[in-house]
Amino acid sequence: MSEAGEASLPDRIRTCLVTSITDGMFAPRHFFQNWFRGNGSAYFFLFQKNLSVTNIQVAELLALLRSYTTRTDTGRAVRDLQFLSVQEFNSSVQSIVESYVSSHLAGDTLKHIGSLYTDLLRNIVVIDLYFGSCAVFMPHNLSLDHRSVCAFSGFIHSCGPSLLNRNISKATKGEFFEKLEAFLQSRSDLQAPVQFIVYAHEDYTPHDRRLSSELRRGLDEVKVFLDKYYVGNESLVSVLKDLRKQFAGRLDVPEHDHYKKLLEDAETVNNMPGSISTIWLLVDRRPGPELRNPSDRQYFLCYFQEFRNENSLLIFDENKPAWIDHTTLPHSLTAAMINVTRPWWSSPEVTIGDLFAGTGTTLLECLKHGAHIFGTDTCPIVQTMVMDNLSFFSMEPQDLENLCLALEEAESIHPAERLKEGMKTFDIQRKKTSTTEAYFWALDIFQQICPDPHSSDIVLTAEHAEAINAKGFDQRIFLYLALRTHRRNFASLEREESDWYGAYKKQSADLREQIRRLIRLRQRQARGRELPGKVIVFPGWYSESCGLEPSAFRALVSEKSLGICVFEKDARKFPPNSCDVIVTDPPYGFNTRTNPEELGELYRDVIGVMLRALKGEGQIMIALPDWSYTGRQVPHFVTKQIVTHQLLAAAEREGLEVFQEAYSVPYPGQSLRAPYYWESERALRRAILHFRVRNPKPRQALPTI
Repeated sequence: MSEAGEASLPDRIRTCLVTSITDGMFAPRHFFQNWFRGNGSAYFFLFQKNLSVTNIQVAELLALLRSYTTRTDTGRAVRDLQFLSVQEFNSSVQSIVESYVSSHLAGDTLKHIGSLYTDLLRNIVVIDLYFGSCAVFMPHNLSLDHRSVCAFSGFIHSCGPSLLNRNISKATKGEFFEKLEAFLQSRSDLQAPVQFIVYAHEDYTPHDRRLSSELRRGLDEVKVFLDKYYVGNESLVSVLKDLRKQFAGRLDVPEHDHYKKLLEDAETVNNMPGSISTIWLLVDRRPGPELRNPSDRQYFLCYFQEFRNENSLLIFDENKPAWIDHTTLPHSLTAAMINVTRPWWSSPEVTIGDLFAGTGTTLLECLKHGAHIFGTDTCPIVQTMVMDNLSFFSMEPQDLENLCLALEEAESIHPAERLKEGMKTFDIQRKKTSTTEAYFWALDIFQQICPDPHSSDIVLTAEHAEAINAKGFDQRIFLYLALRTHRRNFASLEREESDWYGAYKKQSADLREQIRRLIRLRQRQARGRELPGKVIVFPGWYSESCGLEPSAFRALVSEKSLGICVFEKDARKFPPNSCDVIVTDPPYGFNTRTNPEELGELYRDVIGVMLRALKGEGQIMIALPDWSYTGRQVPHFVTKQIVTHQLLAAAEREGLEVFQEAYSVPYPGQSLRAPYYWESERALRRAILHFRVRNPKPRQALPTI
């Protein structure tokens, strides 16, 4: 748009005001519809997890909106977006108009209002928040790259244009059909017919239980009970029948067994159509007074799914193959933590640090952004584990298939007396293969680093690390599985509820299922197209999918550049002046017998290290325990209150300023600011802190390690 086009904004505002006045009375709801749906754009974002799990997905969405919104006239990024709820927006506009009521809202007055408040209205984005989803309304002068928002996110499941969001008690078939008709007429680019699918329990729930842990407290809660719901006085089933007739040839409403058939087709990606479009109908609730609980108000939500987030890392989340402990952050949460910091990146060449690198979760998520990473960890096999995970995600489909076959072969090997108390020798006669040798070696090392069958602790010495590092991934994968079996099933093994062999086979089978999902994903990605950056768009079952380009992993493996950025070091030796952003998850003694005095000293010291690690201006995102659901006491000195006070005190000593930029967030306001919460259903609640730090007198950068 030219400058003349930008100058037409006051005229647009005036036109929307005029059409929102009936019998001399201003109706803010009509102005909202005219300003956003009539002149602007409306988007819908479905979250992987709802507010009972976390609120950081909302902060992540707001940050990504700020990162991927540009002005339609200049193409420049917009950094001063202000976010309001629907109610806040309507109330604000009504108050402005009512200030001129003595002028009887004449044409000149409306033009004056449009001119006076152009700068305000052009930067307001309205957020309509639900318990597990969100609608976003943008004025016409702003353009959103919602594909990138979806591709780079941790918690967004899918997104596309919002067609309808209506309180169930007020919904009518006429309005519903009108919205569908308007959308289809506006999108002549779509290949007819477009799928229309009700996300119904009756169709999906009987067949998706293999994904129950992913769907629980998220997508399960937005499903519709098809046989129970009504639109006005008509059953939803009856409305769907009428919809089939009225939109014949333009909308395809699949039969009730469509999802079962899709699962059968999904085993062979060659059956997938090249292009498909889907309009979804689902239900969601408003957040309640307590954000973690939904209210009783329920809404029909209808949206056109344009993009689905299929980042391969999300398949595994906390279960990457190279694994040593289950207290790692999930990839969805790590991605969200990184994204929350993005509006304040000074340049794309950002450096992100993780003082407790673990198995490389932060590193892998940074690949999407092309960021540099510094990582430290005291684990003597940290570099090996990170490299193993990186190599795994760079594997070709055939290599992944071979890995599955090796895992399946190992599952057939019964260790007999080998893994009972004492764990001395194998009572087994079996022809040696590369798999049996690797499996036996893994159990040998496992016995050494887990010598006490009555303890979940791991004893990993330098000698063990040398032996482990000398082997290849094909051998280490069995050790990682043995450790996972030990740590995750320790309690049930202790009370003899399960046996080690059975527990191992289950862990291995779960990993094989995830790998096969990755194989099918890779096969679809091979039919995709690369976009600028690290993102690829490829065929999905209900829309196009987007995610991290596999070559991003392969490039790092081929360059063998990992050794210069992840180190076996104490976090207290992290290099100063090295990072723009720190994203980390410190240990907190929840699942280990860590000495409280040592842990307290670590926290005291590492807070100052993090501050000194930042460049002239930087950010810290840190995950901390907030509440234990298991009865295990969380030391008070690792909680958000103490750490916040310690960080502020350390910043004062270092001559640094901790500050927060002023920008609005929608209702419920403070509940959507840091500290954020993230809940594990059976273990603990984490608090996610976000600090912005600057040095009035920037230090000279030092050489990095």
